[in-house]
Amino acid sequence: MHIKNGLIKANTIKFEITERLPIKNFILTSKYLGMFYELGVTSVIDDIGTGYGTFLYLNELGARGIKIDKYFIDTINSNGGTKILDAIINLANNLELEIIAEGVETDTQQTYLLKRGVYLQQGYLFSQPLNAESFRRKIVISNIKRDNVENNTANKTVTLNLLGSKTNTHSLVL
Repeated sequence: MHIKNGLIKANTIKFEITERLPIKNFILTSKYLGMFYELGVTSVIDDIGTGYGTFLYLNELGARGIKIDKYFIDTINSNGGTKILDAIINLANNLELEIIAEGVETDTQQTYLLKRGVYLQQGYLFSQPLNAESFRRKIVISNIKRDNVENNTANKTVTLNLLGSKTNTHSLVL
């Protein structure tokens, strides 16, 4: 209703479809997602590569992006190598999907991801989870700072994590 009335812009809403639980009815899920897609709402596959049906979900659900799980971001700082992370990034780029990196905690991780074209990042490097009042204050301060920043830093991505409850965390990319 708020989308149809113009109170909320549909392109500002993104559904996160998690891989951690299986989707039992693809026909019904696709039908409901399709109704939202018709309004201009988009979706991303969350926790990509950690659960059920990555390729199936990408193929069947019309997602426009992926969120790379912190597990893979942490490989940047480990001796285990980043081959799978790099493959995920390459796959998303080849499919022309938006890429969001979750759990970015170090400058090394941020730099590594930026060099590979992953500009949407979230994690403690940018902000800890915030309650609603702290979020409001941070937005106001961020907008004031943004107005005072020179154009050469305009492309920097800032992501705030919003804590709805201990088990329900939301994110907003500014």
